[in-house]
Amino acid sequence: MLYQKAQWIGLSLAVLALLVISGCIYARSSLPPEAPIAPNASVITGRVLQYQVTLGDQKTLTVEVLTVDSLAAEPLSFVSTGQVIEAITKANLSTDIVGQRVRATARWTGDEWDQKLWLYDVEVLGP
Repeated sequence: MLYQKAQWIGLSLAVLALLVISGCIYARSSLPPEAPIAPNASVITGRVLQYQVTLGDQKTLTVEVLTVDSLAAEPLSFVSTGQVIEAITKANLSTDIVGQRVRATARWTGDEWDQKLWLYDVEVLGP
């Protein structure tokens, strides 16, 4: 009798696990497709607070944004003056960039599930 109850509980748990897994798969597959981020490039000037080499030739910069100018072709901007941002760049930069002012094009890339802020055309302006 005890053995039959144990089998029944085990079977019930297996069925419950199967229902949960299939429900999760259905929920993920029924989500709308990922939408790309709208065009949003801005030319920023800022002061580099931190510099770190992350993957291969990618570097992560923490920058205090001093000015923001939207590009005419991409008027939407997700960066604002006074904001501290963390962005990725492939620019060839030296480690003494910390404390320096830079000008760069900032652009969010990705979709609603995975976004990254990238800096392009990074120019060091000095202290």
